[in-house]
Amino acid sequence: MSSSTSSFKKTLSLSLIGFVGVILAVELVCRGLGFLPLVWFGKYPVEWRIVFDRAKNSLKNDKPVVAFVGDSRVEWVVDSGLMPSMNKSFDIYTLAYPGASVRPILRELLHRDFAPPVLVIGYSHLSLYWSKVPFFPAEKVKIEDRFNSKIDLFLTDHLFTYSPSLFRRGLGGERSWMASRSIARNGRASMQYQIAHDAAVQEQRNWYKTMYEKPMPADQIRAINDDLLKLVLEFKKRGSKVMLVRMPVDDWVIDLETKHDPVTFEALTKLLDVPGLDLNKNLDRKKITYFDGLHTSIESAPYVNQSIAEFLQENVH
Repeated sequence: MSSSTSSFKKTLSLSLIGFVGVILAVELVCRGLGFLPLVWFGKYPVEWRIVFDRAKNSLKNDKPVVAFVGDSRVEWVVDSGLMPSMNKSFDIYTLAYPGASVRPILRELLHRDFAPPVLVIGYSHLSLYWSKVPFFPAEKVKIEDRFNSKIDLFLTDHLFTYSPSLFRRGLGGERSWMASRSIARNGRASMQYQIAHDAAVQEQRNWYKTMYEKPMPADQIRAINDDLLKLVLEFKKRGSKVMLVRMPVDDWVIDLETKHDPVTFEALTKLLDVPGLDLNKNLDRKKITYFDGLHTSIESAPYVNQSIAEFLQENVH
């Protein structure tokens, strides 16, 4: 072996060691300063598409498919594993997306020719009226993409330095609410908080204050409702039984939503001509706890899913 080749390998080895050392030092320093990786609030677009593909393939099976859509209030709670009575007869999937408007999700399902026998739409002010979170699911997911995405998203969730954009946001003082997340095969996002409860509640209160700062014009509300009605009618035309569910929220959220209601839950179910379940009225509220006022806690999820299962059994024939 020539001395030049040996020198090159030595230089390369030292460079790699130095690179890894710099990354390790940055990770340790950032964590020492209180920075953490910015764990996402639910499914990434590629993960949504993977769950969607499972749901669509399930249409070929004997058991009818039940698909839930909406935002994180649905995504973090609805779990087929907590509905044993329904699992025997249905394949249940959670195709909700964090922070997203439900109407683009519905359009995506129609575009993909997916009209499940039962479609349950999650109602929230954010998801139906105020959300501006973009929803762009992956166009197509190959086998190698599934493997690569697991590695990529694992590194994104666990390394502060892996994603340049998250690195810059973290250096700017942004902190992650989440310590970890996992996505079940049926689409439920299991989230573990690291932000203090009181701090989370205060941030959500601030967000609600911003959301309601400027009243939504009546013609805009009417246009949104008309668009939603057209989408629901198209699903009905394709054979879907459509329902509306309002997930439980804390008292202060109910007070604000009631004060700023674009349209009441009851009025919307009447407009869409669909069965509706308002879990804020159908449950013993003393039995439910929340992460931040908006999201049902892990401990309360079985109770909430049991009520959803009973509602489905009453309305699916």
